[in-house]
Amino acid sequence: MASNAKKGEKMEENGKTNERKKDGKSVLEWKLNNVGNPESIVIYPHTRDGHILTKILFGYDKVINGARLAAGNAAFPIEKLKEIEAKIDIFKIHTTRLLNTLGGNGHGMFGNFLFLNRTDTLETKRMLAANRKSYVFIPRTVQGREMAQTVKTFDSLWTQFRVNVPEMGKIEEMQREILKYIVVFHGLTDGINNQIRLRKPYLPPKGMKKIENMVQAYETKVQV
Repeated sequence: MASNAKKGEKMEENGKTNERKKDGKSVLEWKLNNVGNPESIVIYPHTRDGHILTKILFGYDKVINGARLAAGNAAFPIEKLKEIEAKIDIFKIHTTRLLNTLGGNGHGMFGNFLFLNRTDTLETKRMLAANRKSYVFIPRTVQGREMAQTVKTFDSLWTQFRVNVPEMGKIEEMQREILKYIVVFHGLTDGINNQIRLRKPYLPPKGMKKIENMVQAYETKVQV
């Protein structure tokens, strides 16, 4: 009986492994099939924070698109869309400050690097898309396209910052600011999501609650 139970557990685990492999293969096929889209942007983060921002990005683009499509009806008047756009403008200022602090020297300003993706050849995009840790993002909105390039710029600057800054304390301080930024980005996205009805609503990336708790604990410590 014990032997049969172990065999059953092993078969179940093998089944789960095969499902993961199948899912991974499906994702890879989708990425390679869509990377040829001229609107596609391939994001290959080298930092944990870059991965989290990318995952939020997909929801951010979707909820903004949903808000634009819903605007004008009785449940979602134009005024609500204007309020969302005002919040996005404030978020852009926050974003620019963060990138400049990381060493962007003004290149993080929205609009200045919108066409960086055009320097990626199709061959380069295919090579990056083949990596299981990369993402192929096809923006539905201008805001989504801007943020995708922001994430790519952020990830590069954050990697360089950690390598080049001699004081470990500076890295720790910057990490706290980045975690705060992630919470703000998630909050903006989740706030828009809660105002509209989507068939597949935005879901926070795994570990988001832990990040929120870390930021809250740090801010409480500072206040004390």
